[in-house]
Amino acid sequence: MSSSSPNRSPRQSLCASLMLAVAVCVCVCGRVVAAQRAGSGIGYREAPAVNIRRQGTVAGVEVPLNKIGHRAWTYLGIPYARPPVGDLRFAPPKVDPPPSWNNVRNGSVHMPGCISDPPARPHPVNRLFTSMSGSSVDRIRMSEDCLYLNVYRPEGAVPDEKFPVMVWFHPGDFHWGTPMYWDASVLAARHKVIVVTTAYRLNILGFYTDNTAGASGNWGLMDQAAALDWVQRNIDSFGGSAQSVTVFGQGAGAVSVGLHVVSPGSRDKFHRAISMSGNALLRTAVASEGPSDVLDALADKFNCFRNTLTGCLRNVEAETLVKGGGSLTRWGPVIDGPALVNDSNGREPFLPDAPAALMDNGRFAQVAHMIGYNRMEDAFDAFDRTDGGGGGDDGGDGITREKFETLVRDMLLDEEAEDRKLRQQQQQQQQQQQPAAAASEEAAGSSDGGDGASGDADGNDGGNCTMNVDFVTDTIVLRYVKPTDDAETLRRNFVTMLANKVYGATSYRVAAYVSKYNVTYVYRYEYKVRAVKALPAAAEWMDAPHGAELPMVWGMPYWPAAAAIDWTTADRRMSDTMMALWTNFAKHSDPAHRTSSPINFRWDEFQPRMPRFMALDKVPNMSLPDQESDFWNQYYPKVLAISQQCCPNFTVDSAAMPAIPRPSTSVAFLLLPFVATLSSSLL
Repeated sequence: MSSSSPNRSPRQSLCASLMLAVAVCVCVCGRVVAAQRAGSGIGYREAPAVNIRRQGTVAGVEVPLNKIGHRAWTYLGIPYARPPVGDLRFAPPKVDPPPSWNNVRNGSVHMPGCISDPPARPHPVNRLFTSMSGSSVDRIRMSEDCLYLNVYRPEGAVPDEKFPVMVWFHPGDFHWGTPMYWDASVLAARHKVIVVTTAYRLNILGFYTDNTAGASGNWGLMDQAAALDWVQRNIDSFGGSAQSVTVFGQGAGAVSVGLHVVSPGSRDKFHRAISMSGNALLRTAVASEGPSDVLDALADKFNCFRNTLTGCLRNVEAETLVKGGGSLTRWGPVIDGPALVNDSNGREPFLPDAPAALMDNGRFAQVAHMIGYNRMEDAFDAFDRTDGGGGGDDGGDGITREKFETLVRDMLLDEEAEDRKLRQQQQQQQQQQQPAAAASEEAAGSSDGGDGASGDADGNDGGNCTMNVDFVTDTIVLRYVKPTDDAETLRRNFVTMLANKVYGATSYRVAAYVSKYNVTYVYRYEYKVRAVKALPAAAEWMDAPHGAELPMVWGMPYWPAAAAIDWTTADRRMSDTMMALWTNFAKHSDPAHRTSSPINFRWDEFQPRMPRFMALDKVPNMSLPDQESDFWNQYYPKVLAISQQCCPNFTVDSAAMPAIPRPSTSVAFLLLPFVATLSSSLL
């Protein structure tokens, strides 16, 4: 019997031994489960603890990645701002003082994502990433207390120059998404960069505005800016360089990147930018203001008085607010400059003017930029539309010329309806801003005996103006249908047209602005993933739909959680190339920097006078100069101008911009004789 316990019976000793074993098991198993939740799938050791200034100490997890022979250290769920609840709802994130804690913080588990409103039918690429997290979209933990970020870094010693940093803004149309899906372990470990993924407020909680200084909107974008501030203050504690920060994003995340580029308050927070399938010049990127009818609907929905709506909505339970108000409009970024003109607190707007206006005037962060899109961006949408919405296994046999024309006409009618609504909103705003002048004019009477009808100086109602849809349809059909009746070719041409119009044209415009000041690279992603289990919904004819590049950029063929997917050698090689290109740009402002082993080709900088892009396929190559961007950014706006001759003083910047009133002298009639000549030259 032990001298330390002379009076203990054998049964007591056995019980004590069992209790000790249980305690050890709880401790060890607890760390195993934590490591599994960090994304490894197996239990691993803790990563070295990191002390974050003014906050506390966080312990992470060491994740071995056997397929690449490296390890990553991950630190999850680090708060970068106070919970945006109570009076902090519909307010800028509160970061001073920062959230702090006393004991060592467990950095092995993700914190809840921001409350979102996911689509009823998730995009196939989103389903792929969701499945890797081990949870379905509707089972992801969500909370209004969600302003947390995650840090992924390589294991081992920090180099003298420290690790370059890449900050990821996730996609989701500003309505849904979470950093939980984006495991950066492979990207960080293999290419020796630090990757930060961050949550930001979404939907009505992230973008509500009442068009006043009290609630000017863009809360989610301010969250992103606060995360960038946190990186500047603290990333050196993790071995990262605050002087080498690259922001990158896809979809809504890429729009976010573009808006930080033009936002005065964000320009000194990063040094490079990567925009993937999205940018600040998309027609859906920003709104001029929150629609008044939506505010009225919110007041009715939640029994609020209209003049105290914002305060009333702060008292509504968060999930109820998103469920009841999240679908009333497309919540997203707004131009908040007008709302903050008379702000008594002196707060600067996140977006003082339209992105195109800011870029026109050179008012943007003139940092190196890599921007691009996928060849078949909207292929999944076209798949559903062209087979009648049934979502058949093979997507049908293509489309007829008549179906092509119908799809184009429907697209134009939808855009025209959106533009007309925007013009009417602008007219209402102008009328509200000049009540005194209007009252004075009404009292004095019109000098020409007019009947007081609303409209412009020429008596035309810009809000009710419509385009000649048939004329515009014929122009697009002339370019993309050409002399063919092949149904498969027409289907491919239709989805290619959508990608070029929506994403390609605006990507080229951004590149033209940025390349005046810094190196700029443009790409078009064309690779078709070979793994059938990765995107089982992709029809055979689809090569690179929206999001298809994401598994390659994030190194998914090497994820332990994705081991069951039938990745091919070609998939892994493509992932090697994409990871190298993206991290080379983050390190050197040159995606094809020759020190990286998978890169054996040259990527030329973008030149506006001879626009070329890198075609990213199994064998990457530079494209030949073509006139596609000229068609959408120079010729097509003139077609729209001609089609809207009833609308005085209307100009259109590009194919992807709304047709709204601007002070301009119309030259459409002068261009009319040249339409046929220009169209034929572009073919």
